[in-house]
Order: sequence, then structure tokens, then C-alpha cells
Amino acid sequence: MAAAVIRGPAAPFLPGTLMHMKWLGSVLLAYGVIMIALGLYAFMKDKSVMSLVGGGAIGVLVIVGAAVAQTWPSIGYGIAAVATIAAMLRFAKPLFADHKWYPAGVIFALSAITLICLAIGHLQNRTSTVDVPSDEKQEKE
Repeated sequence: MAAAVIRGPAAPFLPGTLMHMKWLGSVLLAYGVIMIALGLYAFMKDKSVMSLVGGGAIGVLVIVGAAVAQTWPSIGYGIAAVATIAAMLRFAKPLFADHKWYPAGVIFALSAITLICLAIGHLQNRTSTVDVPSDEKQEKE
């Protein structure tokens, strides 16, 4: 049995294409909103302007990355990945050296989960075409 490559209007709706990446956009939106909320919480609780700016910047960058990914996936998901890695690097020392679980452990864990989701999305969407089995009879006609 041979395989046919489907391109054109039907291709975006088949498994393995960008239309099935809506879950990743939802993950990025949730992560961005949580980062903004944690920055606001730290500002209201401890008057930490640095937390407000940092959490807001990471959150906005990730949300912008998710929006850009709708048109240019490589660029958008790249922006989100860089912002997520930046948050992980910022909170690695307080978590591992100082053993501070809040907020460092929470933000590091959320960032790691988001980065894993980005990696899974990348691996799921490595091709832009989908091979669909077809009958040999149809190919001969």
C-alpha cells in the first residue's frame, strides 16, 4: 500500500499539523498569566518592583510568543522557550543552593513543565505534511 501526501486546505486539520497545537497555545497562555499573577502577588505582598517587572515581562513575552506562533511557529515558540529558560535560570540558584521552595521551586517547576510541553510540541510537529495511506487502485486510475 502506498502513501499519499496531503497538502492544501485539508492538511492543517490532520494530526501532526499546527491546528492540533492549540493545546500548546493554551499551556503558554496559562503559564504567562500565572507568571504575571505571581509578579503582581509579590508586588502587593512585599512591594517587590523587581518581581512585578520580571514576572510581567516573562508572562508578556510568553503570551506574545504564543500569539506569534499562530503565524510563525518557529519564531513564536522560540520566544516562549527563551523566556521560559530565562525564568528557570533566574530561580535555579535560590531553589538548589538556598532550598527556597516558594517562589523559586514553584516557578522553576512551572517553567520546566512549560519547557517540556514546548519540546513535546516541537517533536509532534516536525513535518509540515501528513502521509495518509491510500489504495493502490486509486493511484492507478
